[in-house]
Amino acid sequence: MTTENSIVKAGSSEVSSVGFYTKINDPIQAIQVMGEMIAGSGMFGCTKVEQGMVLAMQCLAESKAPLELAKTYHIVEGRLTMRADAMLGRYLTSGGKVKWLVRNDTEVKGLWICDDNEVEIGVKIEDMKNNGVAMGKSGMKDNWRKFPKQMLTARCISEAVRLLMPQIIAGVYTPEEVQDFAQPERPVQVRQQVAPQVATVEIVEDAPQALANRLDELLKKFEPRASEYFISKGYLEKGKTYHDLDAMTAQRILASPAKLIGILEGIK
Repeated sequence: MTTENSIVKAGSSEVSSVGFYTKINDPIQAIQVMGEMIAGSGMFGCTKVEQGMVLAMQCLAESKAPLELAKTYHIVEGRLTMRADAMLGRYLTSGGKVKWLVRNDTEVKGLWICDDNEVEIGVKIEDMKNNGVAMGKSGMKDNWRKFPKQMLTARCISEAVRLLMPQIIAGVYTPEEVQDFAQPERPVQVRQQVAPQVATVEIVEDAPQALANRLDELLKKFEPRASEYFISKGYLEKGKTYHDLDAMTAQRILASPAKLIGILEGIK
C-alpha cells in the first residue's frame, strides 16, 4: 500500500491538512500568520499572538488542522494543557486499560492496568476540599460545585497516566488542574504591598508530599523488599526505607515504574 493510499484511508480532514502543510514554502511566515489568526479567533483560549504561534508550530509538527489540534490541547492561564479525554485516549491506544470501579459526585476510582502493573487510583471530593484544591475564598469553587464528577475524573486520569505512562504527558497538566493551580487557596503569608501575582503560589503534583504519596502507591505492597533493594544498590543507607529516597531518584523511579516492579516481583 502506498503512502498516499494510507493517508486517504485516514480520513478527508487529515488528507487536506497534510496536503496544505506540504505546500508551505516558508514555515516561519506560515507560523506567524497562523499564530495571529489563532490568537485573533480566541481558539484554544489564546490571549496572545505568541501563544497562537506556539500552537501553529504544533499544528505543523503534527500536520493537523487547528480544529483537530483543539481536540487535544488548550491554553489555560497562559499554560498549554492537554484535555483529560485526550490523555485517556492516548493511554488506551498505547495499550493501557482502565476499569472504573466508582464514578459519582463524591468519588471517582479506577483500576488502572499497564503492562504488569495494576493500580487502584481514586480521588474523593472530601480530600479535594480538605487540601484546598476545590475551595475558594467564599466556599467551593464553581467548577467543583457544578461538575464534581467531571473534575474528579480529570484528576484521576491525570494521576494515573502520569504514574503509569508519563511519556504521554511529559509535564503537561489538564485544564482542570491548571485552573486550580491559578487560584490556590492554601494560606499564604504576604505583606500588603506585595503585588498580587507575587502572592500566587502554584501547587504542583511534584511537591515532596505528592512524590511520597505516589511512591507509596507503587512500592508499599513490596515492603520490605523495596527498601532492601534500594539499600543494596546504594540508593539508601542501611536502616532507611524508600520514604527516604531523594527527590531526583524518586522522579526517575516514577518515570519508568514497570522495570522496577518487574525486579521487585522477582525478588523472593
